[in-house]
Amino acid sequence: MASFYLSVNFLALVVSASSVKTSKGQMPNVGFVFTNFLAHKGYYLNVTTVGTELVQDSFECVFKCLEKDSCLSFNLADLDDNINNLLCELLPSDHYTHSDKFITNHLWYHHSIAGVNN
Repeated sequence: MASFYLSVNFLALVVSASSVKTSKGQMPNVGFVFTNFLAHKGYYLNVTTVGTELVQDSFECVFKCLEKDSCLSFNLADLDDNINNLLCELLPSDHYTHSDKFITNHLWYHHSIAGVNN
């Protein structure tokens, strides 16, 4: 649970390796994803989700978001269920494009990709 409360912002780097069959045979396909997520404590982006997951910490939610092409940000909340589950809402938007839906809610953390001015 400590990583949920201590994670103000963090970087996520995902390296994936696979092979792609082409007319020239098997070619390595290596991909990199680098994202700097910024946490907004006490904020919730009230938009329709593209997925909801139960996770153990904020890093797991980051990777769920990175796995889904349509995910641009996420909301994260402690379920207070005595087994340390967190509710991770994957979102197709962020607070930059939907600032009118960016509301205060002390139960949530909204995580968005940091802008150039952050």
